[in-house]
Amino acid sequence: MRGRTETASQLPAFIRRKYPTYTSYATATVDQIYGRANLDSAQCWRARTFVSSVLENLGNGHFQLRPLPLVAQSTPMFGTLLEDFDSDGNLDLLCVGNFDGADPLAVRYNSGYGLYLNGDGKGNFLQKSATGAGFSVPGEGRGLACVAGKDGVTIVAANCNAAATSVTLRQRPLRIDPAKRCTHAILDLGDGRTRRQEWYWGSGYLSQSSQMLLLPSATATGDLYSGEKKVEEIGK
Repeated sequence: MRGRTETASQLPAFIRRKYPTYTSYATATVDQIYGRANLDSAQCWRARTFVSSVLENLGNGHFQLRPLPLVAQSTPMFGTLLEDFDSDGNLDLLCVGNFDGADPLAVRYNSGYGLYLNGDGKGNFLQKSATGAGFSVPGEGRGLACVAGKDGVTIVAANCNAAATSVTLRQRPLRIDPAKRCTHAILDLGDGRTRRQEWYWGSGYLSQSSQMLLLPSATATGDLYSGEKKVEEIGK
């Protein structure tokens, strides 16, 4: 139960008139404050987990919730990127977060410096040092985007309030023509594995990645799709 000041900020006239002192409010029960009839008719919403997780699409309408490692639970995540950053054929996860605007009674959620989680190809993500990888966003990161830059470079850009930081990657991106309105690609990684990679509308606050692919090797091939329609072949 929140204190009188916090409750009165939501129900000012009701609380201050019914409980003019902190003592009268502190000694009242929940039923006395709100009324049993109001509580019985109120909408009740329950959050079953607050764990930052990956939701894996298993196909045929089935999904599996995979909690991220403990280090990913220390601060809220806002900007995320799912790409093969180390060219091993497995998708990796890059995240930024932190939040200083929490309730005054709570601490600031600002212990993050950016997070790089290495994918094992089985739906699991393992902790790697983001700063050791040359990526550090210690402030309030809100958005994250992967952009195909000029001269064939790949740029990861993070939005941190009014400031921004960026990292240039070694991988050369394969640009996808936006006019083809591609939704996903089916990749043959050249080692017996295949991977479906989708393009999303947004990857954090006011952030949008380029339509591009980071192919793990020169032997990788694939097909580009717009919905169910194949629109282009890659490397064939």
